[in-house]
Amino acid sequence: MKKWLSVVVCAVMLLTAASCKRQDAPTDEATGTTVQTSETDLPYATQLPDRTFDGEDFLILTYEDANGSYNTLQSEVDENSTTYEQAKYQAYTNICDRYRIHLTERTVADNMTSFSTSILSGDDVYALGNCRCTVAYQMYQQGLILSYDSIPYIDLNAGYWDKDINECLSIQGDQYVAVGKYNMSTYGFTHCLLFNKGMVASYGFDDLYRTVTDGSWTFEKMLEMMNAVHTLDGESDSTVYGYLAHAKEVLPSFWIAAGVTSVAKDPNTDVPYLAASDLQFINVFDKVYTMLWNTGNWMVVTTGLDVPEECISAFTSDRSLFMDCTFDILYRKMRNYDGYGIVPYPMYDAELQQGVYSSRVEYYIPSVVPSVTKDLERTGFLLEALNCEYANYVLPEYYENCLVRRSSRDSESAEMLNYIFEHRVIDIGDTTLNGKIRDGIFEKMFRSNNRNLSSQLVTLQTVMEEFIAGFPKNPG
Repeated sequence: MKKWLSVVVCAVMLLTAASCKRQDAPTDEATGTTVQTSETDLPYATQLPDRTFDGEDFLILTYEDANGSYNTLQSEVDENSTTYEQAKYQAYTNICDRYRIHLTERTVADNMTSFSTSILSGDDVYALGNCRCTVAYQMYQQGLILSYDSIPYIDLNAGYWDKDINECLSIQGDQYVAVGKYNMSTYGFTHCLLFNKGMVASYGFDDLYRTVTDGSWTFEKMLEMMNAVHTLDGESDSTVYGYLAHAKEVLPSFWIAAGVTSVAKDPNTDVPYLAASDLQFINVFDKVYTMLWNTGNWMVVTTGLDVPEECISAFTSDRSLFMDCTFDILYRKMRNYDGYGIVPYPMYDAELQQGVYSSRVEYYIPSVVPSVTKDLERTGFLLEALNCEYANYVLPEYYENCLVRRSSRDSESAEMLNYIFEHRVIDIGDTTLNGKIRDGIFEKMFRSNNRNLSSQLVTLQTVMEEFIAGFPKNPG
């Protein structure tokens, strides 16, 4: 584990150093120095042919999620712009100038209803959509968007696409959606654990970073630490908890960390099946209730956004040892608080999982192509180019400045960030089907301390059968 972490750290740092070089020589936020740039140092390049589009308009519609702003284009900057915004602007201007295209983005909070309506009317006003994963599969089943298998120029084996994640998302061999470095939501919605460094020190706990790297960071270890700090006070605002999280985030964060998912896929047929009835899933399910409900280690939180303000307030007031967090919240809301460290969720059992810590991507916002698109070659060309540009400019800047410099508080946390990025996992039941599986069943069960999973298995199986029956609606 320690050797692996060292390799990952070196590789990512070298990649970041190379890919942060940009033509417009931005000022480094941390040092105030100018970053020297060179296009030849960029790690990624497409196999796209030379082509221009004579200043045509290319309109993108993006869903604006309340849990994080994932508008994808940065069409202007000023003297107050961050280097992350400058990086997005660089990617934007590179595409516009190199291919003589006019990129425009509109954001909507209507869950892409207007996108679907325009397609149903036969209007191809939107060249591309960035929508919630739940909406993407519904639109595909309705024949409103195209499979990636039918889009020209797309090379999902290229390094600027997320190959491992995309393999999780295909259905019966059909890559109906895919994500790449342009889809930054898969990073922003990645979950980690924050720990209170002062409490770790005052209770004399082992170095938590070392516990992670030596492979002994397990459910039992976390339970031992939570039990040590948990104190129940008559006044609720004085109680110290072991763990803070919204009820809907608890079970999936732990089951993915344990190496299991609610929905898995047959490796031969690529057909999803219900895995929540598997013995190991049930063992993990029961263990989480034991760790949190039996002990009172979890502060019951059932309202708010993915990372509720109630949790952030309690954590920054030294009223919990651990808090569930996404990288988006880490960057936007935790940077003024210095007392935390970052680790992945613990593994269920060190021997069973062979030292791998898996981290959950709560949901994702993929790019989808309308089925009424008239110039499919243009869309595929530009989608491929966008992913490459974001891999070269935007993701490294997001990692280096938004997370490492602004959000991590020590070099060990930076190492943990690298490791978490390398071991992201998507569970279809937690993402694509979250309305019917995660929020529809598991959140309700956990918030009410209902442990009768067997009573829900018939309903869960019905959800899976209906899901599979909907594919393929659109042959691409």
